[in-house]
Amino acid sequence: MDNADTAAVTLTGTGTASSSVGGFVGADYLHDDNTGKETTMATFQPAGLTEGEYEVYARWTAAPNRASAVPFEIRTPSVVASVTVDQRTQGGEWVRMGAPDDGRIAAAESERGDGCGMVGCTVCG
Repeated sequence: MDNADTAAVTLTGTGTASSSVGGFVGADYLHDDNTGKETTMATFQPAGLTEGEYEVYARWTAAPNRASAVPFEIRTPSVVASVTVDQRTQGGEWVRMGAPDDGRIAAAESERGDGCGMVGCTVCG
């Protein structure tokens, strides 16, 4: 997801735009400025997907000051899969989050962990 894509991305809470660490998608990325734990969330809800199997990938900027345990939820109409990532590593890479086997992915969310930045997600068929 690109934080500028207001049609597919919903932000709950406040995100601060930055471009200081490379590896993001678009013009910039959002981070939580290490405040308001568990109250900021970015949700990506793709439109126009047909019923089928999809894989979810996420991308973030990595740095030593990033969160070590950022929770993701990948939701389908009947399954919620949880994945935790270390955003101190794998920056600028598309990292596979999973592929729930029950229908299409309805939303991929990133909730704040211990000071995470907002992330990029994509759904691949």
